[in-house]
Amino acid sequence: LLPALVKADPEALAAQLAASITLGVGQFCTNPGLLFILEDATTDKLVHALTEALKKAAAGVMLNSSICRSYYTNRTHLKGIAGVKALLEGEDAFDSC
Repeated sequence: LLPALVKADPEALAAQLAASITLGVGQFCTNPGLLFILEDATTDKLVHALTEALKKAAAGVMLNSSICRSYYTNRTHLKGIAGVKALLEGEDAFDSC
């Protein structure tokens, strides 16, 4: 994400990103998986706004149990990597996969 875009309207950008991330419960090939943001004065504002927007997203059903299990397995793995900090984590529904 280019700094000028982030600086222009971090709240609107966060809303657009949240909608794209959660489209189809995040299972579309075009959903953003990684965001690269240059750290500056507006970075925290964008991260906070995106976290708040994602908190409002409703839970959904994944396409199949294999995708569901893979999601939770990989989420657990990523949280165990040094330096990784989860900003938002929904309920663990692994048992319902």
